[in-house]
Amino acid sequence: MFQNQKKISLLLILAIGVFPTYGQKIYSYVFCHTNDKDLAIPAEVNFAKVSVLFSNIAQSLPKYEYIPRSLTATGFNEKDVIAMLEKDKFGADDIVLFYINTHGKNNRWGNEALFPVVTVPSNLLPSYNFFATLYKRRPKLCIAIIEACNGFGDKDDFQIRQEAFVTEEYSQQQTESIEMLNLRTTSNLSQLVREPISIIVTGGPPGMETYALGNGSIFTNAFIKAFNETLLTTDQKKANWRTLLERSKELTLNRTQSDVFRDKHYPVWQIYKNGGVSQTVKDSSARFTELSIDTQKKVKWPFQRTQWYKISLTVNSGKTVDSVQYFLDHTMPNPIVTVKNADQKFLYSFTVWGQYPIKAKVYFRDGSIEETFNDIRFRKGPSKI
Repeated sequence: MFQNQKKISLLLILAIGVFPTYGQKIYSYVFCHTNDKDLAIPAEVNFAKVSVLFSNIAQSLPKYEYIPRSLTATGFNEKDVIAMLEKDKFGADDIVLFYINTHGKNNRWGNEALFPVVTVPSNLLPSYNFFATLYKRRPKLCIAIIEACNGFGDKDDFQIRQEAFVTEEYSQQQTESIEMLNLRTTSNLSQLVREPISIIVTGGPPGMETYALGNGSIFTNAFIKAFNETLLTTDQKKANWRTLLERSKELTLNRTQSDVFRDKHYPVWQIYKNGGVSQTVKDSSARFTELSIDTQKKVKWPFQRTQWYKISLTVNSGKTVDSVQYFLDHTMPNPIVTVKNADQKFLYSFTVWGQYPIKAKVYFRDGSIEETFNDIRFRKGPSKI
């Protein structure tokens, strides 16, 4: 009997050694779709490159269990995408990597929005919805990359009328070798994944088109190059997501300076930290710029099913402000609004029923520009966030 117990114990020890246990997970989602035959190869190259990049990241973080997900044009629609994101039970210690490549356009009214509406088979969907689905679960690290134009507001024919051309099998054949991460780079990678942060980044600013060549999209290549540069840097202060994104912006702009490209596009992003939207304050002095949000619950009549709220935005700053540009949700009829009423602290009010982040782009009299963020959050009665 005791010999059998010893054998069982030995087998358990061997099993633990052979099959490591994971307390943390990396979930990756790579979705590619196009109904434009001319963009089939770039989309497939993007699919392959990003899949390899995410896999390399996971291999260099062995304490994480890697759970890759991928969908291509013939295998997903809006319902499938959201269902997949909702199904995975990632938590506060996990990492989520998300990438989608497809056609993009302005919001459904044709107006400019901070992040594009993307063509998902059988539907048009604000790309921010994907990020919101992930972000509300509050993983330790969440990176969502939207490789799509933020234009094409007048081209509804991209919705999904034609045959879809991207296939996962062909994408795998297009894989170009990406330098595998090694021990020399894992310290920087560990620093990147240590910070609890969530980022959504798209390849182009509102109203602009982005471009792709035979070796993939301009921004996707710039992001991968900037990522590898960040891992190889010997300056620990530069091993952070903000520096990485700024470098990808620089590389994208450098590549699109040619007359071949109509728009010299560049990536735009929002950074969230510690359960809320982090402020980006570029003023080097002690003075700072702040976006304040007041919420007021409106009267709900018996026949109403939805509770509405009046939202009032204001901006305070230690510097003299000339104007403020507010970036609202994609679903708003006018998601980008400019105000110049300095005597009212650049007050702008509107009515909503949903909670989402707000960006304020502040233009100062001295010509400088700052960006700051805050969240709409509903509370009982009036509240200031």
